[in-house]
Formats: sequence, structure tokens, C-alpha cells
Amino acid sequence: MEEDKANLLFNKIILIAVASISGLMILMGFIGETTILGWQINYAFISCVLLCTIVIHLYNLTYGSYSQKKIEKTITNNISIVNQSIFEIENKIENSSKRVIESLSGVEKQIFKTIKDVDNYVADRIKNAKFSVLDLNWQDFRNTVVDHQSQHRNEIDDEIDESIKAFCSRKRTDKKILDKTIYEEIFTFPETNSLNLIKMKRHCTFGDIYTCSYFETRNTPKFPKIQFVIIDEEEVIFVSSEYKENFCSIKDYRIVNICLNYFMQARALSSDKIIKRKNGQVNNDIVKLIEDKYSKG
Repeated sequence: MEEDKANLLFNKIILIAVASISGLMILMGFIGETTILGWQINYAFISCVLLCTIVIHLYNLTYGSYSQKKIEKTITNNISIVNQSIFEIENKIENSSKRVIESLSGVEKQIFKTIKDVDNYVADRIKNAKFSVLDLNWQDFRNTVVDHQSQHRNEIDDEIDESIKAFCSRKRTDKKILDKTIYEEIFTFPETNSLNLIKMKRHCTFGDIYTCSYFETRNTPKFPKIQFVIIDEEEVIFVSSEYKENFCSIKDYRIVNICLNYFMQARALSSDKIIKRKNGQVNNDIVKLIEDKYSKG
């Protein structure tokens, strides 16, 4: 504000000085004076000086103001960017602090607002898993109302498939890690939906460490099923669209062990229905049995 007042005063002084000198020269010329105080008046030189002064004043007034506005706009934009960055950093610090506090008590959890968020997280965690993914890819007995668009469903299915393929095909040189590396899936095949059947066939082509079995659902009592993925025996992610508003990932050895025990029981109940074993071939007889039983409804 003070700088603006100083600029305004300077501009007024320049204009008054130019006007005064110009007026004096016009008067001197009109009365025919050629000297002033003994000095020879060079009207051409004085006119050029006044003209240059006016040009410089106009340039400063026009482009100086433009540059100032441009600088002010740049500063405003930078301040906005800084404020946004500070806000994001504060959120990250707050979230990190919550995780640290929870991890001190042996629990670390993440909450996801939508099925899309948890699906994207699952794809990333599968791709970057160290040695183990246990996937209960079975459906509940109810017809779940899916709240996400089919386009997203197709895209995320492709992304998760690519993550599974990347995990299964990753080269591992440490024999101890290789021996315990496994991607294990337990399927069910809903009579009204053939997607799991298509998915199972595709996954069986992903590599030696992939294994899967299925759980019989036709002509058996219906019961609710928990759907989750266990990563490296240290994290469990609840992924079913049945868990709307409760999508979460939990790192807690007690909860993970409960889910591991649940998975082991499901594995035991499907031990005679193994579609593909680790380092083994696909059991085409079982695949045909599944197709005959479930693909026709």
C-alpha cells in the first residue's frame, strides 16, 4: 500500500515537472527569447528531453503495473499451492500418527470408503506381496447387489489378474522363500454367475506357484461365507461388496491368525476338490466336472 502511494506521488511530480517546463518553453518561444539567465536556449534538445521523459513515464506506468500484477498473481498462486501442500502434509501426518499409535498396540488398520478403493488396494498388495497370498474367492449364498459400475468391475478384475500374474511369475532366487511362496485360491461357483469359472481357468495359467481348489455349494446347506485375502500371513483385507461401509485392511497377528485358521478349515473341506496343485498340472477331470455341474445352472 505504501509503495503504491509512493509510485503515485512520483508520477504526479514527473507530470507536473514536464508540464511546467513545457509551458515555460512555449512562453519563452512565444515572446522570442533565445536566452535565459545567460544560457542559450536549445529548444530542439529540450523538446527531445521532454518527449523521452514522457515516453519513459508512460512505459513505466503501463508495463510496470502489468509486471506488478503478474508478480502478485504468481505469488498468490504459489501461496495457494503451498497451502494445499501443507493441508496434504497435515493429513498424511495425522494418518501416519494414527497408524503409529495403533501399531504400538499391535494393530494397524486402513479403512476404505468404496469398493473401488479397496479393490485398487488389493491389486497393489497382491502385486507386491513377498511370498504368500491366500484368497477366499468364494461368494455368499445371497445375490449381492453390487454398487460399482460394470466398467470399473471389468477394469479392476483385469488389474487384479495382472497383479496375480505378476506375483506368480516373479523370479525368486532364495530357495527358502521359493519353497514357501504360494498363491492359493478357494472358489465357489454360483449357479447364477459364471464369472468365477472363467476366472479360475485363467488363473490356472499364471504359473507353478499358483494353486486352487473349490468348495461344493450345490445341494449343500447354505451358510454365510467370509470373503478376504491374506497377504504374507501378516495382513487380512476384507473385500466383499457385502462389507459396504466396512471395507478395511487389518495388520494384527491375532486377527490374521483367526482368518488363517478359517482358511485352513476351508482348505480341508475342499482337499478332495483340488483343481491345480503348486508345481502341478491342472486336473482337467475336475474342471470338466465343474463345467458340467455349474455352467449350465
